[in-house]
Amino acid sequence: MILTVKSNLNGTGIINEHGYDVNLEDLKLPQELILEFKSWINIDADNYHDYIKDDIQGFEFAKFYEMGLNISKKLKKCVGNDHQVMYEYSEVKLLPNGDPQYTPLDPLEIIKRKLNDMIESFKNFGENFEISEEESALNKELGKKIEEFRDKIDELKKNIPKESIN
Repeated sequence: MILTVKSNLNGTGIINEHGYDVNLEDLKLPQELILEFKSWINIDADNYHDYIKDDIQGFEFAKFYEMGLNISKKLKKCVGNDHQVMYEYSEVKLLPNGDPQYTPLDPLEIIKRKLNDMIESFKNFGENFEISEEESALNKELGKKIEEFRDKIDELKKNIPKESIN
């Protein structure tokens, strides 16, 4: 199974290859790691609720990213090679000595994949509930702008020497 460490509001912190939350207890993880996942999700949820209240106080994205990376590495040590572990579109692997290793994709590829995820979410927006024609038009317009931005990144990548991307 592919286990992707991803913070989703009200999620478990791990989704499978089909996008469904994985029950942490089913993976037989140590209780300490389960609590770290819950803590990580709560930090993201608190940030989201502050955003909704228009009360942003400078969310520490770098610290949040580092926490996610650390729990991804711990997860990989726990599940070993029984499962593939992904974080931020890149795989966490085990070295021969048993230490986890994370090698991120080049930054432009990560941005492109995130934009693809956004495009898909815009396509599916409003399928499970009704939205106005105005909201639908805005949704399509924003989706189109994101697609254009993604295409510009592809053009940019073609003109940059590969060794300079990482």
